[in-house]
Amino acid sequence: MPFTQLYRQVKDSVVQVIAPNGQTPVSFGTGSVIDDGLKVLTCAHCIVPNTTTAIVDPRHPNQAISESVLFSDVNLDIAILEFQQAVGTSVAFTNSNNCTVGNGAAVIGYLHQDLAGTWCAT
Repeated sequence: MPFTQLYRQVKDSVVQVIAPNGQTPVSFGTGSVIDDGLKVLTCAHCIVPNTTTAIVDPRHPNQAISESVLFSDVNLDIAILEFQQAVGTSVAFTNSNNCTVGNGAAVIGYLHQDLAGTWCAT
């Protein structure tokens, strides 16, 4: 499948996760909308103590939507965020038994500029 077709298929299932300290984000990441659109799967390292965890509102990119952390495991680096309203379309999962060595893979996420001014993928 061409990358542009794959992107169109999943773009409404990918959100940008942020941890703002006041008006300044101190952590950036990417999340995948899962389940019924009310949950986002992300990395636990995106959750910063003493800050609010939020996503950039897909409908209004200049606004953030705060949520609660439903689950977080720092050892596995996985977290699930829960929202009051659907934030996107759930990503489609497949059976991992269908994957074999040599299958292609693609990663879709967000770029951001770190404090040193370097562009990073999250």
